[in-house]
Amino acid sequence: MSVGCVNFSDFKGYDEVRSERDHEYAAFLRSTRELQAAKISNDRGLILNSVVYNNQLWVVLADDVRSPGNLLPEDVKVGILSLSSFVLKYGFRVLVEEASIDILIDINKAMMRGVGR
Repeated sequence: MSVGCVNFSDFKGYDEVRSERDHEYAAFLRSTRELQAAKISNDRGLILNSVVYNNQLWVVLADDVRSPGNLLPEDVKVGILSLSSFVLKYGFRVLVEEASIDILIDINKAMMRGVGR
């Protein structure tokens, strides 16, 4: 994370005090900002890169949810897996210009609220 020219991850121990939820929130924040910037610019290259990054984020999230050590309730796991599947399919529709990027932004914002910031 950085503010202005300060990169907090350069400080010793920064990652040690960040919780799992902090990391999840930061990943969704980065992805959402990239999607928003791509939407504003309407640059196909930025749209491609932001959707691919977002898809990668959702693949990692789905993989984490399926891991044996994940302690989330089963109904929450099923919901996240279902949402992940939707996001991936929808992301590909955005890439072929059949859908708006807005839905991906909205879903990520909802996930950020759920992670609890």
